Amino acid sequence: MSTEETLRSEGRLPTLTRRQDELYRYLFEYYNQRGYIPTVEEIARWRGSSMGGTHEMLEKIHKKGWLAKDPDASERKYAPVVDPDARSRRAVYGAYKHAYVGALEDVMACFYIRDDGRPGLRADKDTLDKVWRALSMYGTELKERVKDEQKG
Repeated sequence: MSTEETLRSEGRLPTLTRRQDELYRYLFEYYNQRGYIPTVEEIARWRGSSMGGTHEMLEKIHKKGWLAKDPDASERKYAPVVDPDARSRRAVYGAYKHAYVGALEDVMACFYIRDDGRPGLRADKDTLDKVWRALSMYGTELKERVKDEQKG
C-alpha cells in the first residue's frame, strides 16, 4: 500500500510536498484576501516556472484533494477550500460542504420575488453565470468527497 493509500485509509489527506504546500498557502492567502485566485500565468510568474509546470503542480494538488476544480473555467479554474493546516478528509468534506452552501446562497441572492409573485433576477447575467459555475464546481467536488468518505 502506498503512503497516499495509507493516509486515505486512515482518514487523512495526502501530504503536500514542500513546494506544493508553499504554492497552496500562497493560493489560500490570495483567495482569502481577494475572493478569487490568480490566473495560471500569474501563478507561474510568482513561482518563476513555466505554465506547463504550474498546471502540473496545480493538478497534483487537486488530485490530493486540496483544490476544487472548475473544468469549464478558462483561466481561474482552481479554488482552495481547505485550511492549509487541516489534515483530515472530514475537514475537507466540511470545507467543500461549506463552499457549496455558500455558492448556493450566492445563487439565491441573485433572485427575488416580485410584487406579482413571480421570480425576478437581481444580478446581471455574468454574475449569475459566475455563481452558478461555482455552485456546479463545488457540487461536483462535494460528490467526489462524499464518495471518498463512503470508501474510507
